[in-house]
Amino acid sequence: MERILPTDPLVAKYETRRTLSGTTVTQALTAAPLTATLDGRSVPTWSCNGTLNTPTRRASAGDQRRSP
Repeated sequence: MERILPTDPLVAKYETRRTLSGTTVTQALTAAPLTATLDGRSVPTWSCNGTLNTPTRRASAGDQRRSP
């Protein structure tokens, strides 16, 4: 079974053909370990920008998302 990886030149070739109809929406996202209290117990987990709830990422159809 042959696999095509995201770094494959064939993927890059098709990505250059893709047209974007919108704008680029940029929002920084930082993942970090966090200890949360759930039902009275401390639980090690991951956070996004320091919270359990990820921020809302708004974009319109055709927009490109970028996380620096």
